[in-house]
Amino acid sequence: MEAAGGGSAPPSRPKELCRNQRRDSEGSLDFPNLEFEYGDSDSIVAELSELYSYTEEPEFAANRDCFEEDFAIHGKGKKWVELEEDEHKSYLMRLLDGLEVINREKRLKFARAILYLAQGVFDDCYTETEVIHWARYNVFLLYEMGTFGTLVELLNMEIDNSQTCSSSLRKPAMSLADSTELRVLLNIMYLMVEIIRGEGEDDKPDWSSARDGFRTELNEALYYTGAFNMGTTELDVTLLQASELTSDTETLVGLPKPIHNSVKILKQHKYVSIAEVQAKREEELQKCPVSLGAEEVEQSPVEILYQAMLHNLPQYMIALLKIQLAAAPTSKAKTDSINILADLLPEEMPNTVLQSMKLGIDVNRHKEIIVKAISALMLLLLKHLKLNHVYQEAGDNTQFCWRNLFSCINLLRILNKLTKWKHSRIMMLVVFKSAPILKRVLRTKQAMLQLYALKLLKFQTKYLGRQWRKSNMKIMSAIYHKVRHRLNDDWAYGNDIDARPWDFQAEECALRVNIEMFNNRRYGLNHNDLEFAPVDNCLQSVLGHHVSLPEDFRYSYELWLEREVFAHPIRWEDLLQPLA
Repeated sequence: MEAAGGGSAPPSRPKELCRNQRRDSEGSLDFPNLEFEYGDSDSIVAELSELYSYTEEPEFAANRDCFEEDFAIHGKGKKWVELEEDEHKSYLMRLLDGLEVINREKRLKFARAILYLAQGVFDDCYTETEVIHWARYNVFLLYEMGTFGTLVELLNMEIDNSQTCSSSLRKPAMSLADSTELRVLLNIMYLMVEIIRGEGEDDKPDWSSARDGFRTELNEALYYTGAFNMGTTELDVTLLQASELTSDTETLVGLPKPIHNSVKILKQHKYVSIAEVQAKREEELQKCPVSLGAEEVEQSPVEILYQAMLHNLPQYMIALLKIQLAAAPTSKAKTDSINILADLLPEEMPNTVLQSMKLGIDVNRHKEIIVKAISALMLLLLKHLKLNHVYQEAGDNTQFCWRNLFSCINLLRILNKLTKWKHSRIMMLVVFKSAPILKRVLRTKQAMLQLYALKLLKFQTKYLGRQWRKSNMKIMSAIYHKVRHRLNDDWAYGNDIDARPWDFQAEECALRVNIEMFNNRRYGLNHNDLEFAPVDNCLQSVLGHHVSLPEDFRYSYELWLEREVFAHPIRWEDLLQPLA
């Protein structure tokens, strides 16, 4: 009820208060931000904690029991932390021998004992610092003893174990117990990678060389995406590529010297992206393949990874996107085609309210970690493939917590990578009305999150119309102050030519053609032109080729000869007739 009569103004209603707060929040773009540091990795404790779910908590005790059961017999009555290094190596050799036994259950016990060592023999320690110290010591010792190669072989055995896979698929519901062997092996391997890649204050002198050797081993085997060697910054690469821009395609002969000086200054300060340099170089290689000669491609970790992934790259990206969509939060019910909770659900479902709440929290946490991991993986692939070559990058393309903020930044950066300088994709952002969503993102006071949201808004301002720009001047001002611009940028005003409806299909098809031409030229894929295909004229070589035949072919070979060869007389005169 409003107060009768004059006097003081009536108090604001709750809805109006919320509306005013929302308007103030949208308009405020100042950057004191949340106390969140966006980086490639978190602390070692935070990274390792996300490896496990709450449902796996009992397995820590199982790992310890497997170790202590065997160590009580061969440990000479001492604790692990009381032994000398030679005694540690002797016992580790015994555990590694145990990984080669035929019996699956015994092999799993030895693997659990090794996992307990990699986890830092926590039952013998009193502080978190002690656990980290012994985890680092044990992991470097495991690597020195050749454990990682053995784990890779065991992992391949588990992957090829079709019997286990088929039995799991026949179950009505998969649970944590169906992936025990795989998880134990992957946990040890992850602990080794995560611990060895980081440097510690109390590292031994020989650990640095061990780290370099481990990095080389991973790069050669393509087990890892090359995060060690991918430290080249965009500035270094920009300077390196810009040094190649020495050929001028426009003549200035006959023009006065001030014009020459102006053009020189313009070229010195005009931003030229790596993508433009690479695309121009690729165009020249396509036009003059003979005169320019074969391209020398450095076999960097990124290049090796791309060559290995190239044949199945679309399938890899689709698989990642399916998992990402299955884990993403949504207000609508989803019928997930991928079971992302198989490594989380216990064998027996919860019976009490407390157990149900714990499982619900674990499910949400599990999904958040999946979104964080896959968004980071896709961003790394896009960034490093783009640095390697622009056409490689183009072919790849609940409760508030820091983990979700990290994922949001990753997803905004991925959107930037996918849409930058691609007008048809920018128009898709406009068509699907992303601007209001990005404006809501700006309410979160975190500098990097707001920066990439502003970049996405900058792409669209030309197409959103004069009225939108007029009513969002604070956002326009923030873009002007916070986002890098080119000399010839025209984002702040609408141009009728540039703002026309784009032929989405034609632009995407042209990009796809360029990607296919690049892959064909560099990697020799999709050679459909039989006229230029090499022909093997050697009879012995042709007859020596291995031909894959079905297993039952040898049993029906004589029948096939009788039916397909002997039963049909050869009409030699038909061979002289021209083909229709």
